[in-house]
Amino acid sequence: MSVLKPKDNRLRLLRFLFVLHKSPCDSNTFKSFLKLALHAHSEGDAVAIHLLGDAVVLARKKSNISTIVKDAIESGCEIYVRGEDLAARGISASDLVDYAIVPPDFFDQMLTDIMEKSDRVICL
Repeated sequence: MSVLKPKDNRLRLLRFLFVLHKSPCDSNTFKSFLKLALHAHSEGDAVAIHLLGDAVVLARKKSNISTIVKDAIESGCEIYVRGEDLAARGISASDLVDYAIVPPDFFDQMLTDIMEKSDRVICL
């Protein structure tokens, strides 16, 4: 379990933010990255995953990695997908795995997560 020790000496769980923006051509790298997110969540940490750029294809129902994305969502991870990048790739929100979130202002959501909510940010 990952913990931070604040000044009052109480332990608390971390919130991880994973940002994926590269093409998932090397599916092993992405599987490892998503498994790391699932592991952090299984240890009790909060996890949010932001998909943008070419990584938005990971949230498609019929992608070869979508099972891991579904596992992440079902375990309680938050998955955010950038709508503009979906549109640029001809993917509609109805093509996404259930409970993937397409926020109206993706970068506002991501910056809020980075600056105010997350203890650790991991990018790929």
